[in-house]
Amino acid sequence: MRGLREVGLDLYAQANFIADEGLAVVQAEVGAPESGLGIGAAAALAIRQVEAAFEASDLQAEWANFATHDQRPLDGAQFVAGKNKLLAAEKHVGKGLGVEPVLAPQHLVAQGEAGLQRGGVDPDVDAPGLLLRVEFDAAAAAREQAALGRKAEVVDLEAGVGMARVDVVFGGLHSGVTSVTTNIFLESACFDPVITRKTSFRHGLRTDAASRFEKGTDISGTVLVLKRAATLIKEIAGGQIASEIVDIYPGQQAKKEVAVKWHFIKKLSGKNYHPDAVKNILNGLGFEVIKEGIDELRVAVPYHKPDISLPADIVEEILRIDGLDNIEIPGAITITPSVEEQYAAETYREKVASALVGLGFNEMLTNSITNAAWFSEEEQQGMVKMINSLSAELNILRPSLFETAMDVVARNCNYKNNNLRLFEFGKAYSKQGPGKYNETEQLCLVMTGNKQDDGWKQKSIPADFFYLKSVLEKIFRLLGIDEGRPAPVEVGKLYNHLVYYSNGMPLAGIGEVKKNVLEQFGIRQPVFFAGLNWQLIAGLAGKSAAKIKELPKYPAVQRDLAMVVGKELAWDKVDTTVQKLKLEKLREVKLFDIFESEKLGKDKKSMAVNFTFLDEEKTLTDKEIDGWMGTIMSSLEKELQAEIRK
Repeated sequence: MRGLREVGLDLYAQANFIADEGLAVVQAEVGAPESGLGIGAAAALAIRQVEAAFEASDLQAEWANFATHDQRPLDGAQFVAGKNKLLAAEKHVGKGLGVEPVLAPQHLVAQGEAGLQRGGVDPDVDAPGLLLRVEFDAAAAAREQAALGRKAEVVDLEAGVGMARVDVVFGGLHSGVTSVTTNIFLESACFDPVITRKTSFRHGLRTDAASRFEKGTDISGTVLVLKRAATLIKEIAGGQIASEIVDIYPGQQAKKEVAVKWHFIKKLSGKNYHPDAVKNILNGLGFEVIKEGIDELRVAVPYHKPDISLPADIVEEILRIDGLDNIEIPGAITITPSVEEQYAAETYREKVASALVGLGFNEMLTNSITNAAWFSEEEQQGMVKMINSLSAELNILRPSLFETAMDVVARNCNYKNNNLRLFEFGKAYSKQGPGKYNETEQLCLVMTGNKQDDGWKQKSIPADFFYLKSVLEKIFRLLGIDEGRPAPVEVGKLYNHLVYYSNGMPLAGIGEVKKNVLEQFGIRQPVFFAGLNWQLIAGLAGKSAAKIKELPKYPAVQRDLAMVVGKELAWDKVDTTVQKLKLEKLREVKLFDIFESEKLGKDKKSMAVNFTFLDEEKTLTDKEIDGWMGTIMSSLEKELQAEIRK
């Protein structure tokens, strides 16, 4: 059936047995033709494929009902009226194909002729599609076959062009080979790679045959393959070859010709090949030398190498056979120095990655394509969906690194690798409307399990939010970025979520993963996550110059302060209250203890704070420090209603 592939139609013919209605139904669905044929001409081929399905099953069909896709019945007069026009269309379809167009609706024939006259397909006229439905009395046919001593079968046959012949028999309970099968029809075909791939993806039929034909196959091997299959059935299963081979190949495909210049072979391979050596290699691979000149060699490409089309392909074949080890290494190499446009960004990335590895983190690499099942329908509105995804679990581009990181954590925890410190540089994707897509560089940090394992000297220490927060702030200091004070922001997937800003732009966010999200991924231990807008951070890095100063000559002075405050009071409010005083000599404020007890009062807690004072010009006196501490205590008592413990 090699000739049919040149027609370029998108046809589908299938015969199914409907037991509960007592009818066998054969239907052919015709899509928009791909080679400029009108849909009437395509219908002629489809009808022929329907008839072939009945012939293969030894059943005689009666054209009891015939309808268009919208179920409008057509009488027999319309069938006869369109026959002559279809015969004319058949001549245009392809010479020598043996297709006899019969019985088609008159109005569809007119559409077909209009498409032929235009030399193309009008989407509004020719593309809607056609459904041919034929019903006959299957029970009567079965009784007739039983009287003849044969078992009635209705084949499940996809016998069209393009999609239908991706697999000649696609599924089909009644068409499959069973222990009682006695007759088998074999077909060996070669299909157009472009049409096969387009139609396979359009209809969602990703089969083994489609994946092979779309890459190109040997058109000259169809008869040999058919003979080999028949011989194996005969030798192994004891079958008998019952017919001659019918080879429909009206116009033999010409071999591709490729011309390659001798100096190009030397330039690309790095070796000066003798012409005889080149010809011997190519002849051994099945190439045919058409013309040999002083500066050029023209060869015909064998059918079994459909990927050969360029001079570079010929050089690759020569190198592959001769061997790369036989290429001499030159004594000098001439190169053009490259200019790295993003040198600074890559330097910062390497710097941060090295620092994280030094802190015990491991780098992970995940796929940018992820599973849409992890997101709600509302979340998917702003995401980039895959049109031709290869897997149901990889069908959307990730909007952040969070979900892929959780998948890595879940996989490691399933293998009992529970103590994890991970980071990843990767891209995230989103869309703001049709054709408006965003791609951003991000960095994520993930911690779970213990940050320190059991040892002879100390017990294990679990990972917590504050340790990951300190790592995040170390990254900012390493890059010379003033991250400011984080602000709490509620999000759907993280507890205690804090966001760092720079000029109103979010730099990073950090929080603990919520329990419902952990359950979604099958994780049974706390996980802490931080996400950084690396694209923005890399742009801010290095803008502030490094400052160097000598060590202070005079000692710093520290004072501790304990106070009783409300149980719900956050440390951030205490720190903010102290910083608002703008004490010039105050260098650091640090919380070092929290104590809760009923003795303090209901809904009360005690906070112990350390203050560090330093004057780089002289030694501080107790009087100065007592004055500053008095100011601090007065402010805490007034603004936070704190009770100072003396």
